[in-house]
Amino acid sequence: MGDAVANVGVTTPDRTRSRDVLLEAWLAHIPSGVQAPTDEQQAQMRELVILFREYLEGDSEDLADDISTTAYDLALMGLRHLGRRDVIRAYRDAFQQAVLGHVRLTANTTVKLLSFFNIITDTYWRAYSDKLRRAVRAQHQEALAQELLVAKRIQQRLLPKVTPRIPGFDIAGRVLPAREVGGDYWSAKYYKEDGVVTLKLADISGHGVAAATLVAAVKFISGGFYPNAKSASWVIERTNHVLVKETPADVLVTMVYGWLRPERREMDFVNAGHDPALFVSGTEFTRLPPTGPVLGLMETTYREIKLKFRPGDLFFTCSDGVMEAGTPRPFGEERLKEVILKHRDSSCDALADAVVQAVLDYTSGTPEDDISVLALKALGPKDRGAGA
Repeated sequence: MGDAVANVGVTTPDRTRSRDVLLEAWLAHIPSGVQAPTDEQQAQMRELVILFREYLEGDSEDLADDISTTAYDLALMGLRHLGRRDVIRAYRDAFQQAVLGHVRLTANTTVKLLSFFNIITDTYWRAYSDKLRRAVRAQHQEALAQELLVAKRIQQRLLPKVTPRIPGFDIAGRVLPAREVGGDYWSAKYYKEDGVVTLKLADISGHGVAAATLVAAVKFISGGFYPNAKSASWVIERTNHVLVKETPADVLVTMVYGWLRPERREMDFVNAGHDPALFVSGTEFTRLPPTGPVLGLMETTYREIKLKFRPGDLFFTCSDGVMEAGTPRPFGEERLKEVILKHRDSSCDALADAVVQAVLDYTSGTPEDDISVLALKALGPKDRGAGA
């Protein structure tokens, strides 16, 4: 059994030759059924042999981190194509066999050999564990991506495919999903036989399929109560009753709901804990306060506010994805009002697009929450809006 590896006093050529001999012995001991190391892996193996020599001859404590780092990189390279057991066989067991054939064992070298290969073993297991964690994380991210895709499809299918043409009124709505799909939703449906247009904008807490599914529930529950409804507030009270019974207490739904009667230019308005809801006449803004709590919180009644429209009057509401966009300062109500005033003489489509674009500009195109808006404007005789 040779002693060159453990001999501090050998010359540099002897050291190099000894290193090469040990590396060749290591390669020779790799089982034939295991894929041969690549040039990149052999370079890491050579570095580990050098560190092994220094570990035997010098201060072991100072080299432990370097050994661990080199072994970790070597293990990750091996794990690209090999299983855990083959990595251990090729890069620990074969190395041990080569060392035992080229190192003179003394009490000191035996202790250091055990310490060195304990570092190697622990490091290989850590590399394997980290690879497993990354694989699990990748699978989770893939599953989440699929869930979000389903949620986006649900959300998009719930939105109006065609905005109704309402005599004397212009209307537009937008929902821009953020990276994580949430529960924003708007709708406008014209019941011509009743002379009523139902308007809704809802903001449901949470993200993903669960939130998108609840959006669907809110849409169909509230829509299902309309045919036999006595009033807009009655629809919201019945919707709230179902949500109180059927949804978890930590799920919150804010919603604005209105019955617009175009011939009268009036709207019966209900606000279930939503903010903001604004009525704009000229340059004057009137904040429309909640007429009851958020939906699903408790059994309660809801008041109505009757809005009367003159030509040019505007009703506008949006989700908290508009108001709270941006950090450290949110987009906020004052910026929203500035955009509304700037575009209030434009079509509701143009106004809705302007608000969305202003939020995107403010957040550098990366809003963290869904953005939804709903705008309704009474037209005058000279207007050429969607409902003219």
